[in-house]
Amino acid sequence: MGNKKFNMPSKEELVELYKTNTVPILADNYFVSTGTVANWLRQYKISKENAKFTKEIFADLINAGMSVSEIASKLDCSLPTVRHYLKVWNLKELNPFRQNIKDIDKEEIYKLRVESLWSMVELAELYKVSLSTISVYLARNNFPTVRVERAEDKQIKLRRV
Repeated sequence: MGNKKFNMPSKEELVELYKTNTVPILADNYFVSTGTVANWLRQYKISKENAKFTKEIFADLINAGMSVSEIASKLDCSLPTVRHYLKVWNLKELNPFRQNIKDIDKEEIYKLRVESLWSMVELAELYKVSLSTISVYLARNNFPTVRVERAEDKQIKLRRV
């Protein structure tokens, strides 16, 4: 079998095509084997990540108010991949409706939970986080267990009396 001569695409062309196509599709388009396309990608040092993801793309999506899961869905990648690039490029998720539990003052939660007897549900609603996030936070910070009766429980007890 003889070697066929073919025109290798430029790096810029290959990067653009690789953003939206797989190696087998590129091989079919250029009438070469998948191994040849893989060699081109290696030669040009192109990976799916650096072809698909740039700091500018991530910054635009973050500034558009997209969450990590929305970005992952749009870029067809995993949540850890999105979080990795956000960390690498020092980008912060701009979701105004979600507060990071680590940013909350421990004393403030202590006053609300232990002294004012707020329920975990009330804390979760206040800080716009899940109930499990509050539960884990309280456990990690060794908060004392507090039994808080919900309003519905109090009404049921009053009716029974």
